[in-house]
Amino acid sequence: MPSIATLKKLLTGTPGFLPGPISVSAGAGTPAGTGVTATEYGDGIFHKTVLTFASLVITMTDATTAGSHGTQKIYDFPAGQIGILGVVTDLHIVAATGIGATAAVVGAIGTAAVGTDNATLLTTEADIVPSTAATLTDSAGDFNAIMGNSVAALTDSSGGTSGGDTIAAIVAATDVTAAGLATTKNAIATLAAKVNALIALLTGAFKAFDGTGTAKDAVLNFAVPDAGSTTNSTLTVTGTVTIHWINLGDN
Repeated sequence: MPSIATLKKLLTGTPGFLPGPISVSAGAGTPAGTGVTATEYGDGIFHKTVLTFASLVITMTDATTAGSHGTQKIYDFPAGQIGILGVVTDLHIVAATGIGATAAVVGAIGTAAVGTDNATLLTTEADIVPSTAATLTDSAGDFNAIMGNSVAALTDSSGGTSGGDTIAAIVAATDVTAAGLATTKNAIATLAAKVNALIALLTGAFKAFDGTGTAKDAVLNFAVPDAGSTTNSTLTVTGTVTIHWINLGDN
């Protein structure tokens, strides 16, 4: 049975107890961006960081046929090997003139700023939260996403049917009958399904970023295809991004 003093600490959010806020000195990072604030929870090892956006304005630069791009660093992690356990975004965006009222905006969170060569958001532009549609209606939309796979799933074009947990015996190389070909297709489909399940398990639930040399950042990126952008503009962002993470250590 916890003591009265312990229960009081848990209920009031005393630093050092999981339900309560912790100070930067306990190992948290630092929010970045005008209008971005952070509330930190944890025990100095495991962290829950809630970033709140109060009308953060992101400049969107039109790159003609390459579309429009905008970026804002939102969090500086401390130095170390940073393991991210999960991320949830709950953001509302409003576009200014220059971005179409029904533009196909995409958003992502990565460890690097978006480039000006594409409107898709790839690799380090989206290695924390993958590129996710935030398509506008009347110049407004929502960027609601979760941390996903950083390794693309296999596209199974074998035409076979997965056999669950069993790969059927592969037929002899001389068996060129329809039945033999179907068995081989099914084996390939079964293997592809298992590989995709492993990808989802290993990269969808935990991501590690080496910030031991240079501390890692969380960067909010947006892009608009050429058809949805006519000139430089802005996106105004409100809402929250919640990050669960752990510092695995520095060297």
